[in-house]
Amino acid sequence: MLYSKITTGGTRPNLMRSVKDLQEKHIDFELKCHDRLYLNLFVSILSSLGGIVTVIRYLLDYAVPLPSAFREVRDLFICAVHHFAEENGLKIHEFSKKEQNSKEQIAREHLERFPWKEGVFLIGKAQEKVKVPQGGWVPRKNNPDKKWFQLRWGYVMVNQYYFYFRDEDWGVGFIKFSSYAPFCGRFYINGHEYVKRQLEKKGICFEALDNGIGKCEDPKAAQRIADGITAKKLEKLIRKWIRIVPNPLDFMPGRRGNLSLKYEISMLQTEIARTQLWKRAADGLQFFEQVIRENIDLGRPEKVGVI
Repeated sequence: MLYSKITTGGTRPNLMRSVKDLQEKHIDFELKCHDRLYLNLFVSILSSLGGIVTVIRYLLDYAVPLPSAFREVRDLFICAVHHFAEENGLKIHEFSKKEQNSKEQIAREHLERFPWKEGVFLIGKAQEKVKVPQGGWVPRKNNPDKKWFQLRWGYVMVNQYYFYFRDEDWGVGFIKFSSYAPFCGRFYINGHEYVKRQLEKKGICFEALDNGIGKCEDPKAAQRIADGITAKKLEKLIRKWIRIVPNPLDFMPGRRGNLSLKYEISMLQTEIARTQLWKRAADGLQFFEQVIRENIDLGRPEKVGVI
């Protein structure tokens, strides 16, 4: 127990309690849930130069593994994106350099005008630097007069196509694809939005925050839903939207022998958030003060803020 001096000259127990005590005895509502989930979409065989050579020679029927072999796939994919936009009454928004960091805000503005429970409400196009296969003729070391073709990795600015969607079960997210080989993609969704949609379906009242839940009439049900976010459910969701929107692999030749192309999924970034609603504001402030006091080596107090 910590003690502090008082003006009368005696001592009294400090009202600052331990972090554990504040968390266990003074919280009205608590929810631990996946927050932002950002995933990679990649084709395993296109992740190496040897695999790219195999695809070009045996799937695309090119004798020489030229990166330009993927040009027709790229052009067909871009045409499909424009056709998809036209079919759904959408215009492709080209993100300017100034808008690169405000894509989410632009998506929210389009979402406000979207009347349906599910569907794509914005298609965005942005130039981003990605790793792509490049080729060139290089002289042989032992005979400079003769050259051989070399495939290598390089970084170039490439058009990326974003499909912002609203899912009836998961809320708002996006899926994007690169227009150049190896045609990688990304998928973004928020676990809190999934919990909100499920609570609404079950008729359980809750207070929605911008990025979370403030209160819930059935906290245990909310936690069960949050715990139900599994890799299997995420994969089912991603496969669903890969089928709905155009993707480059739709325009690759089909299976030949054991060689076929399919998007695989890996985790790029995941956030797990713990929401805690304190019975009294003073207890919450004490919690942060005590965390800073017990972890002073992690950062200076003046650099820490309560939001």
